[in-house]
Amino acid sequence: MEAKEQALETIKELFLIVEQHLHQEALKNNNFFLYNLWSERHYTYLEVTDLYKIKKLDLSMLDMQCLFSEFGYLSTLEEFDISGNYIPELPDSLWNLHNLKSLSLGSPVFGGNPFKELSPKIKNLKNLEILDISLCNNITTLPKELLELDSLLYLRLSQENLYKSDIVQTLKNETECCVLLEETLLPIEQLLGEINE
Repeated sequence: MEAKEQALETIKELFLIVEQHLHQEALKNNNFFLYNLWSERHYTYLEVTDLYKIKKLDLSMLDMQCLFSEFGYLSTLEEFDISGNYIPELPDSLWNLHNLKSLSLGSPVFGGNPFKELSPKIKNLKNLEILDISLCNNITTLPKELLELDSLLYLRLSQENLYKSDIVQTLKNETECCVLLEETLLPIEQLLGEINE
């Protein structure tokens, strides 16, 4: 079995495990929000052949604690959302997704991830148009390689210190990129927890 096919088999198996976990948690807590969200994303019956041409992948709010390097084999991926998880580090393979147009590492509603930096290899994402790093509060600096992304049209963040940085000011003033400093809500899981109490 070639490396790509094996990687896609691993992703398919991961999706099955995620579905089972979400279903068990839903039954245990009598809260089907995340399980229903997973079902609505239509990842329940994905086959390896589907992964060869997948363009959009939404893995937000799944309590993920790592991102497998196998996701770097999803070469047709154009939109990737991993906001609202607990991923401490991004795999190098993420920067091989050359067709990626939208990357959500955090969002003002779902929350961010605790990783500390964006790799300079982000410059490999030549087609990237949208980058959301809202509530990724452990990121204290941005790589200067962001300035090499000629396609970047929209950067959303919630970190005021990053908004004031030289890199963001250059993006705002010398490129076509629209930089949005978001006011944030509490992450949706926290809001749901407060509603259920």
